Formats: sequence, structure tokens, C-alpha cells
Amino acid sequence: QRSQQVALLKQIMDNPNSDSEGRQEAQKRLVELTQQMDLELQLEKLIVAKGYEDAALFIHPNAVNVIIMADSFNDQDANKIGDLVSRSTGRPWEQISMIVKK
Repeated sequence: QRSQQVALLKQIMDNPNSDSEGRQEAQKRLVELTQQMDLELQLEKLIVAKGYEDAALFIHPNAVNVIIMADSFNDQDANKIGDLVSRSTGRPWEQISMIVKK
């Protein structure tokens, strides 16, 4: 879905029929989307570096979903990952949900 969004934004930017305002908005959104994807990737790598098998992270306008692959996961783990995600995204704990897969 993200690759489709990126492709659509690039089409708008490259279309000579797009007005200047539309191209600027598409460029702004593309930069935001790229930064978001980069932050997601960085956080996934940091979570794995903390000793978890794998992680996937999705930042939405009002939520952050974290999927963690781990054999065991307790409250201390949740606090560690929650703090990392909250500090990195600026989102409050209430917007962070974690799903653990074994």
C-alpha cells in the first residue's frame, strides 16, 4: 500500500498538468511518508538489537502498532519497547499497541 502511495505522489509531482500547489503538496507528503517509513525501519532494527527475534512497526495518524516476535515477553519488555517507541515517535503510551507473536 505504501509503495502505491509513493508511486501516486510521484505521478502527481511528475505530471505537467498538476498545478504548482498540487505538486508542492505531493512533494511534502512524499517527504513525510519517507521519513515515517525510515523511522519505522529504525525502530524495528532497534527492537531486534534489544534481543527480540523480529519486529514490525506501523505508524498511523493516531496510533502506533508494534508486532514483536519473541519466545517470552513480560511487562518489563513491554515497558522497554513502549518507552523506546514513545520517545522516538513522540506518541503517548495510550496510542501504542503491542502484539507478541511466538
